[in-house]
Amino acid sequence: GALLLVAGGDAKSGGRAALFELSTGRELLAPRHGRDQLFGAALSPGRSLLALGGPTRRVEVLRTRDGGVHYELRAHGDWVLT
Repeated sequence: GALLLVAGGDAKSGGRAALFELSTGRELLAPRHGRDQLFGAALSPGRSLLALGGPTRRVEVLRTRDGGVHYELRAHGDWVLT
């Protein structure tokens, strides 16, 4: 079915991403994310990885099955916006 991936938050309360199934409104995935807001999120085609970016100048790639960090990209020179 159709899915909706959202990401956001604020600097005070931190960031959050969530994946919803549109037909039911059910939240399928909501991994915890660090102390800062999120500006972008992307789901891999097989739905096994979730990439998150924000003002930390890193892209964190999480495993959707357990929320663990699969890898990080730290070489970004500025905020990751999308």
